Amino acid sequence: MLNALAAESKSLPLSLLAFATLMIGNSAMATPMFAIKDVSGSSGGTPDRGSVHGWDFVSSTDITVTELGLWDENDDGMSISHDIGIFDSFGVLLASGTISSGTGDTLIDHFRYVDITDILVTTGASYTIAYYSATGSSDSVITSASTLLLAPEITISNARWGYAPGLSVPTNTTNEDRFGPNFMFEVSAVPEPETYAMLLAGLGLLGFMASRRKETAV
Repeated sequence: MLNALAAESKSLPLSLLAFATLMIGNSAMATPMFAIKDVSGSSGGTPDRGSVHGWDFVSSTDITVTELGLWDENDDGMSISHDIGIFDSFGVLLASGTISSGTGDTLIDHFRYVDITDILVTTGASYTIAYYSATGSSDSVITSASTLLLAPEITISNARWGYAPGLSVPTNTTNEDRFGPNFMFEVSAVPEPETYAMLLAGLGLLGFMASRRKETAV
């Protein structure tokens, strides 16, 4: 049917073609979200030299992670640069970036973000987000959260910390929070039934118009 419609596209009203294109495009739109939407609390100090910090999480649906972020408590920039990444349950690094020292990276709600190559996080699988502090720094993490609001898709299972020569999965779990890292993600929009109905109605109208054009031409 779509091939037939394409053949008749030059004779159809542009407004109808625009409508069909808009409806199809809307069905594939994605909305950017934040894993940690809001957090506040007390800091347990600053990271030690050669330490890694982060948390384990699962997602209730497939998501695409697009950016990684790190807590900037006073919005005054990082004292040093920090490598940050997401690992799968086997400790394989899936994507990483570097939060630069200073204020150059994008600041959103006390987190500074860096763009990464998009990765797919699949439903129900376990992942770890962590960052590395090569030297001692004043870039604190929240170790006791009084407020924590997560995206509805995200569940945190463990906080982690450890020592390492570079970015890796922290070896130790802890009862303290480790809200330094964060990430942005997208979920493909699921069209409402009314959207599908409108799309089908529009395609039906396009088909009817194409048929009428043929009859008129005969």
